[in-house]
Amino acid sequence: MSTQPNHLLSVEEYLRFEATSEVRHEYFRGEVFAMAGGTPSHARILVNLIREFGIGLRGCACEIFGSGLGVKLPSGLYTYPDASISCSPQFEGNFLLNPLVLFEILSESTEAYDRGKKFQQYRELSSLQTYVLIAQDSLYVEQYKRGQGGWTMQDLTALAHKLILDLPSGELVSVDLSLLYEGVLTDSPS
Repeated sequence: MSTQPNHLLSVEEYLRFEATSEVRHEYFRGEVFAMAGGTPSHARILVNLIREFGIGLRGCACEIFGSGLGVKLPSGLYTYPDASISCSPQFEGNFLLNPLVLFEILSESTEAYDRGKKFQQYRELSSLQTYVLIAQDSLYVEQYKRGQGGWTMQDLTALAHKLILDLPSGELVSVDLSLLYEGVLTDSPS
């Protein structure tokens, strides 16, 4: 998965390379890693996620971004979550600095990384309040929320469950899992 350069790239070299690349790459401490391609289920969940939360966020100061927008982390990792939500977004080039919510759609090849080292680095973002992991091969969503005592996790495992996000304005935005998994699971609406 790693694009092994002959030498480690500086951040500036990476940003120039990434600006002209047709494939997205993560960057961490001089190393560049090609991002894996998606499956039809991954693509459907992502479209459903962006559509439904986009509708829910209409008229407020928060907006949702797809996987084409990167996120820069305090650790120096430049990465591309599947989706992000930010209120009053701040950017450094094409990279978001202050996501409120990050979404990752799990695959066999990235699940351990998304749950482990990547989540560890995501937690360094002071703006991050919610991290959502979405299984693409079964009805399973994990929602991690930052609270005063640390991070708590909630499992969502039924089509009737709702993925609920708390916005800084006090508003709640929710999406039914039946809509998130629309067209993906055999028992979900098509």
